Amino acid sequence: MPAGKVRLSYLRDMKLRSFFRSNLHHWTDQELLEAFRQEGRERYFNELFDRYYLLVYGWCLRILKDRIQSKDITIRVFEKASRAIPTTEIKQVKQWLAQVAKNQCIDHLRQQQRLDDREEIWQHWRKSDEQFVENEAFVRLISEGDPVWEEWLQQELQLLTAEQRRCLELFYWQRKTYREIAAMEGFSVAEVKNHLQNGKRQLKKRLANRLKEQEHENK
Repeated sequence: MPAGKVRLSYLRDMKLRSFFRSNLHHWTDQELLEAFRQEGRERYFNELFDRYYLLVYGWCLRILKDRIQSKDITIRVFEKASRAIPTTEIKQVKQWLAQVAKNQCIDHLRQQQRLDDREEIWQHWRKSDEQFVENEAFVRLISEGDPVWEEWLQQELQLLTAEQRRCLELFYWQRKTYREIAAMEGFSVAEVKNHLQNGKRQLKKRLANRLKEQEHENK
């Protein structure tokens, strides 16, 4: 097709899109919803997007306090909305989007909290005594599930208090966070940390004695 005709075709399409979009400005939200459900054309949804993008972004920013994260979550809100509209009864678009935005923000914050909690666990391990955590032989014994080591571990765990043993099992083996353990066992976070610290100290001391005894026997 000649360049002149391509340009005319492009301009005509732009005018048509502009015409349709300008006409949609007068449509109600419910009319746009129904048209989108019936025809599935993006132009109906795009009109809703244009109407509510800044409002949804403002809601997200109010909750997340971060512009970049708020922009990302706002896009997720509209992506979820586009999938949900065909099968969801929506009486008020504004209120419905507000609920979707709130849920997305809460989910994001929970996920962020889980990541922060996992980092907390990692830092706790890193700061633990080199002989029992950073020592490669110790890590290898845990990862390989040495039967003798497992037997020692279970025996020494039983000699701890019930609270210490439960907190250690939940924190190190089940990878629960301080807050999760506190909620599960009815402790305060400070009590969880205290049980972990005392239990770990006793366990390391007992296991160290076991290792020394074995070394002595092997000589």
